[in-house]
Amino acid sequence: MEAWGCAMMRWLWPALAGLAAAAPLPAEEPKPAFALEGHTGDVLSVAFSPDGKALASASADKTIKLWNTATGESLRTIEGHIDKVLAVTFSPDGKALASGSSDKTVRLWNAATGDEVGLLDGHTEAVTCLAFRPDGRMLASGSVDKTVRLWDVAARRGWGTLPAIIHDGAVTAVAFSADGKRVASGGVNQITLSDAATGKGYTFKQMPGEYYNGPRAIVFSPDGTTLFFGGVCMGSIRLLDVPSGNKIADLNLTSWGIRALAFMPDGTTLASVWGPIGEFKLWNVADRKATAGLNPHLNGGLRVAAIAPDGKTIALASFSDKKITLWDVSAPKELGK
Repeated sequence: MEAWGCAMMRWLWPALAGLAAAAPLPAEEPKPAFALEGHTGDVLSVAFSPDGKALASASADKTIKLWNTATGESLRTIEGHIDKVLAVTFSPDGKALASGSSDKTVRLWNAATGDEVGLLDGHTEAVTCLAFRPDGRMLASGSVDKTVRLWDVAARRGWGTLPAIIHDGAVTAVAFSADGKRVASGGVNQITLSDAATGKGYTFKQMPGEYYNGPRAIVFSPDGTTLFFGGVCMGSIRLLDVPSGNKIADLNLTSWGIRALAFMPDGTTLASVWGPIGEFKLWNVADRKATAGLNPHLNGGLRVAAIAPDGKTIALASFSDKKITLWDVSAPKELGK
């Protein structure tokens, strides 16, 4: 029943967002700084560069676009995939991009020129999510083929003899710890924590429906002791202890649909984007309370989101159009005041 309800929410998302957006906007609510237009297909993934000066967007039109976040200017269009591009991310030094596609490949690109510099071939189904290890030497890719593969970026091949990390269903999110020693991956009804050096790990399964459709955002705390994740069909951000996997707490929301999670530069504040209209909320991790937030009132239902490294800008894309909007969230409203 829970799974059915979540499936219905996916269809109702754009309509719910339209109703919310139709309400009068309070004076303090933000307006988009830029609307980035140019894709001819739905936007399926967005990612900020490490310095926040550029945004990459991946689309069903089989392309990746790079944008200047200060001006909204289109910098370049990257072509090479032969099917929808489902995931995109920058390398930690910002010099490279990785993309995953329905064509079952992972491709590496020079971010400055848009030239393809590598092809990682091994998945047997669409590649849905990507994450670089903090040192940039290893890349993790998750796929509909129920695996997470670990790649040697420099050698353009699998990392040594490490086996693929196996899930029971499609993999929807992946992340490395800050020290690069662990990789977390989320899929249908499960979270897996693995040792990045051996590929071996632990899987934590929940009751059917709890992680239905898979987490869409997953992040380690800066000290690596806690894992935070949330998904389309979750009304909370869940905290797991690392490495035991025991549930610590839930940060409860007023709606379903976590799309992005990131730690602010202070290392103690978690930023989240969720719900049909792209609500932005900050959390004090120590006391597990929401401290501030803004409601962008995105039209058409939130599909994908990204949070800039400094936490001052968010990028949102909806189900209803083919553009990305950038929002200034540098001065969120304090909650409870």
